Parts: sequence; C-alpha cells; structure tokens
Amino acid sequence: KTERIRVHVFVCVLSLLLSRIMENQARRTIESITRDLDYLDVVPIHVEDRLFLVSSDSSRASDILRILEIPYPRILESAHT
Repeated sequence: KTERIRVHVFVCVLSLLLSRIMENQARRTIESITRDLDYLDVVPIHVEDRLFLVSSDSSRASDILRILEIPYPRILESAHT
C-alpha cells in the first residue's frame, strides 16, 4: 500500500538523519558507534515478585553515551511481575 511505503521511507530517512547527527556529535562513523554500543547490555534479574534490570559496565558504551548526552542506564526496577 502507498501509505506503508511512505511510512517505510520516512523511517529510513529518519534513521539516516539520526545516524548523521550521532556521527557529527561523536566525530566517529556510525559503524564505530554501533560497535561500541554493542558492549551495552541489560540483564533482567527476578527477585521474588520483582524484576530488576541491571546494565553492564562498559567504558566504551559510556563514552559514546556521554558524548551524545544520553544517561547511562543503571539499575532499574519494574513494577510487580
């Protein structure tokens, strides 16, 4: 359908724009940024009826997020599971 094609093109252009903004801010390629952000991982831990999301500690990902002014994820607690 025409509308689906328009939305798909919009998402592709938006993705390209965000990639370029990240590259300009970090002064690195999007491939390099993506590779370093791959070190970022969030592990779910279930304790009784609660879910905690604990992030890994990655200096590479931390550097990228700091440059992009995105807070590094720490321990998050969800509502009751």
